[in-house]
Amino acid sequence: MGRDKMELPSLALCGVFAVLALAVTLLTGGVYRQCVERSDENYVCRAALSYVTNQLRRGDRAVAVSVTDFEGHTALKIAQEEGYELLLYCSGGQFRELYAAVDGGFSPADGDALFPMEELAVRREGALLDLTLTGTGGETYSASVALRCGEAAA
Repeated sequence: MGRDKMELPSLALCGVFAVLALAVTLLTGGVYRQCVERSDENYVCRAALSYVTNQLRRGDRAVAVSVTDFEGHTALKIAQEEGYELLLYCSGGQFRELYAAVDGGFSPADGDALFPMEELAVRREGALLDLTLTGTGGETYSASVALRCGEAAA
């Protein structure tokens, strides 16, 4: 009989511990989910910004890089081999890339969607390009790229 009295508080203590452990797990699940979502968006925006800066460095030749309007979307135009250009822009909630013939009559929807992204903003001052990407969650990421082979085209 003495042993039965000892088991009841032990079982109650184990039950309380199990309930508290379950409550803590359920409460922290939401926090973990938010951290993962923010981390994913941060990764996508930084990868897109890295991609743009690397494309600019790759295409950095005298008057090969310009900022243009592509049917209402701000676009970076990088001249490629004779008669072709690379356009980088945001359209339809996606960061897009279009490699096409100059004056090929393409629309923004024709580009390849690379990353989910709301907006690309570019400000140019001589050979310095200030890039700002706005992610799907509204967060902005910026970088500056100095063109080394002469100023950007008009």
